[in-house]
Amino acid sequence: MVALDALKYHGINAQYGIVGVPTLKMFHNGRPVGKFNGTEYNIHLFSRFVHAITGQHCQSLLVTSKDFQGPVSSVVEKETDYFLILSWFFIIICSIYYFMESKWWKMIVEMVQNNWRESEAQHEHND
Repeated sequence: MVALDALKYHGINAQYGIVGVPTLKMFHNGRPVGKFNGTEYNIHLFSRFVHAITGQHCQSLLVTSKDFQGPVSSVVEKETDYFLILSWFFIIICSIYYFMESKWWKMIVEMVQNNWRESEAQHEHND
């Protein structure tokens, strides 16, 4: 049994197709043989998943306080995801760039320029 923090090991996410956490995967001889796809996480559903893959029944489903002290924290930690911020920044910059290359942007710029010229023509300044 191995528990990994997939948020800290991005290579594992790509290698095994982990797109959300928590994810329960079953391996045999270093190869993935099953992935728990349930939307609800509880000990009984995990037990059924293990039985479906291995054919073995669980002897006991007793959860103790020691189970919550495991290698992966059971307490939510607030951390800043810099990759997410960088991704959003990249998406916004690309969206702005491609919008500025579109015909809509050119129409808006032309409309503003025409309005500016008309307002200057109506309000002559004597300098």
